[in-house]
Amino acid sequence: MQEACRRTFAQLKDDQKTVELEKGRKTKLEEKQDLTAQKKESKDTEKDKQKALNEAKKQGEEAIKQKMKDEADKRKQEAENKQAKAEEEAKIKADDLKKKREEEMAKKKAEDKKASIDDKKQAEEDASKKSKKAEEADLDAEQPKLAIEPISKTKLEEKQDLAAQKKESQDTEKAKQKLWMKLRNRAKSFETKAER
Repeated sequence: MQEACRRTFAQLKDDQKTVELEKGRKTKLEEKQDLTAQKKESKDTEKDKQKALNEAKKQGEEAIKQKMKDEADKRKQEAENKQAKAEEEAKIKADDLKKKREEEMAKKKAEDKKASIDDKKQAEEDASKKSKKAEEADLDAEQPKLAIEPISKTKLEEKQDLAAQKKESQDTEKAKQKLWMKLRNRAKSFETKAER
């Protein structure tokens, strides 16, 4: 019986070893499968990592490009705003200068017109005074000089005196006309300048 127990025990032991061997074989196969799976997972993970990295890189590049574009658009807008402001300021200055010049021209025109009127008035006054003096000279010339001359003057002398008086009167009239024309032309010249 002891022998039978011994054999049974030995058989059990052998069976256990066989099981352990089988188990060991299975474990190695599983380990190999696990290693293969891990390797594949690692490879897939590396691909995913690379893909994610490429995607991030792409997004980063696009973000940089977008940022650069936004900055360029901003600079362009600022330049356009600056240009528009400069043009508006230049227009305002030009309008102010034009208005100032127009005011100065209007003022000068008014002053010239006033000066022309004053000059014309003065010319008329001068002409009137000279005309009056000429008329007085004519009256003096027409006075009979024979009244203060000796009665003994011959008819020839009287005729010569009358001719001289007539010539002097004509010369005075011509001088008066010439002066009047000169003053009138001067007044017209001032009027023309004032109108311009």
